[in-house]
Amino acid sequence: MLALRRASALFILVAVMAACGGSNASVITDHDPEASFENYRTFDLLGEGSGLEEDRVDVEQIEGWVEANLEATLVDKGYERVTDGTADFMVGYHIGLNGALSVRTMNTGYRYQSGWGWNNWGMGSGPSLGIRDAPGGQQTYREYYDEGTVVIDVMDRESRTLVWRAAVRGEVDLNLAPNVRRHNIERLVHQLLRNFPP
Repeated sequence: MLALRRASALFILVAVMAACGGSNASVITDHDPEASFENYRTFDLLGEGSGLEEDRVDVEQIEGWVEANLEATLVDKGYERVTDGTADFMVGYHIGLNGALSVRTMNTGYRYQSGWGWNNWGMGSGPSLGIRDAPGGQQTYREYYDEGTVVIDVMDRESRTLVWRAAVRGEVDLNLAPNVRRHNIERLVHQLLRNFPP
C-alpha cells in the first residue's frame, strides 16, 4: 500500500510534467509492485460512469464506447467478465475535458545591415556587417483548444485497493464525426491497456 502511495505521487508528478510538455498524447502507467496480477482471471466494470459533464458531446454514447472497448480489450487479453460480485478485479474510468491555452512566442525576423559608414564598433569608413535588433521584435501566438484526459483504474476487489492505473492527456477535436470519434476511443482504450498487466 505504501509503495502504491509513493508510486501515485510519482504518477502525479509525471502527469503534471507531461501536461506541461505539450499536446502530444502519451500514456502514463503506474502499478502496485506488491499486487499479484498473475492471480487475476475475472473482472467487472465499476459501472459508475466517467464523471464527464459536457453539453457539446453525447456523454452516454462516449461512456458506452469506452465500456464496450474496455470489456473487449480485457477479454482479448484472456480475462473473463463476471457480474455476480466475485470478480478478481474491478475496472473504473474517468474522463475529463477542459479548455486549455497554448502560448508560443517567436522572433519575427532579423535585420542584416551592410555598407559604408557607422558600424557596430564605432565610427569609420569600413563595411558595417552585423545583426541588429529585429525590426518586428517578437510575436506571441495564443491558441485555445479542448484538452481531454482519460484515466483507467484497476482495483483489487477483495482488498478494495488501487493496483494499476493508466492515463493519457491530449488535444481533443469535438467536431469529429461520431464514427471517427468511436474509432479514436477504441484505439485509445487499446493504447491505455497495452501494458496491463504490468
